[in-house]
Amino acid sequence: VTTYSGILARTPYEALSDVVKREQMPLETKQYDFGVFVKKIGTYESDNTKAWIVSVNGHSLTSAADKTQIENGDIVEWVYSPVK
Repeated sequence: VTTYSGILARTPYEALSDVVKREQMPLETKQYDFGVFVKKIGTYESDNTKAWIVSVNGHSLTSAADKTQIENGDIVEWVYSPVK
């Protein structure tokens, strides 16, 4: 678990992009009609058993991470979680 503050971003995806750039971590994505899908952060890759799940202020997103607007003070959380 790592926490970052002071990130200026309009979407959860922009916030993630800023963090991986700062930390010089690999980020792999795939663009779909609905928005961006995060395939891999660092060494953790989405597959049929685990995937990157994002929430804002404790709520799962109803749209893609690059389509969801966030505001100053929002808490964005990316979790590498088992697929249900």
